[in-house]
Amino acid sequence: MGCGKSKTLKVEEGENVEKAEQRAAAELRESWILVEKQLEKVAKKWFLVLFERIPSTLHLFHFKDETDLENSKWLRLHAVASWRVIGRVVKNSTNPDAALLEVRTVARTHTAFKLNQQVFDTAQVVFLQVLEEQLGPSVWNDNLEQGYETIFKLISGEMLAVIENRMTKKEEKIISKKEKILEEGWSTIEKDLDNNAMKFISHLIDIAPDAMLHLPYQEATGFETVEDESMRVNKAKLYESPRSMATDIGLRGHGRLMLKTFGKVATGQKNLAALDQELRAVGKAHQVMQMRPELFSKAGEALLWLLESPVDQREGPQESTWDQEHRAAWQEVISTVVSAMTYPDAEMTISRSNWTK
Repeated sequence: MGCGKSKTLKVEEGENVEKAEQRAAAELRESWILVEKQLEKVAKKWFLVLFERIPSTLHLFHFKDETDLENSKWLRLHAVASWRVIGRVVKNSTNPDAALLEVRTVARTHTAFKLNQQVFDTAQVVFLQVLEEQLGPSVWNDNLEQGYETIFKLISGEMLAVIENRMTKKEEKIISKKEKILEEGWSTIEKDLDNNAMKFISHLIDIAPDAMLHLPYQEATGFETVEDESMRVNKAKLYESPRSMATDIGLRGHGRLMLKTFGKVATGQKNLAALDQELRAVGKAHQVMQMRPELFSKAGEALLWLLESPVDQREGPQESTWDQEHRAAWQEVISTVVSAMTYPDAEMTISRSNWTK
């Protein structure tokens, strides 16, 4: 594989450069669908090979002392999360600005690690190698290699810019706009916090029924009959009526706390370092409950659903302003919360760095 040199985009007969670029972007997205089918396997291999090439990188992770990395739960979670971020950039390769906001959030959790260009260069070589091996000769071609190389350089460039405390005027404007989006979004939730808390909790239970096993409740009936945590719990059977669930003080109170946690991060972008410690403390408390780490991500999904849902229509229909930029801004908040609570013992810090309004 000639990943040492950039390939020239192949323009088919009858195509102009613009059409060729559109076709290449479509090929890239289609190939990523194939990658996603084996995402855990490919993502883990990328990290394992990188650790072989640059052993010192392993010591940056909290699972560094595990003897069986191949079967490490924490390596798997970290690897899959990393490649999902890459995937979002791939899927938005023609307009990656929104997805790159999330990359900057990830970069801010890596500022203490002093990553340099050499590490990213090696990571890129391994990235292309594992992709070529996974996709095989029937799919892999020069256009894909060039596309993935461009994507990785874009991501590594964004991460290095944050790690090295570099920020352009354009980035400052993007961050300022993002903070405004977050403040307005949280204000909308906070105006009717009790009602939104129940909507949030109800949807969380819909998409992750076993979350009910870790939530405080007062009026649920038959709950003691649930023995298997992997069992899908039907919330309708736990309550005598929808009204009893809607008025459950325990659920509503916990829903408020969960939303306020996301709200603190959304409105506290200048003080993320202090919030990081608070989030990790909450994460450790949830570890004692032996809660599945994936439930933190499910809570993030429920939050996005709540934010994307139509506003209260009692005052008449209102035009929604929700778009990809809003989703990306809130996805950053969710990534920050999920990362800190899932890996409460990890040796990493979250800071706003040199963000300015």
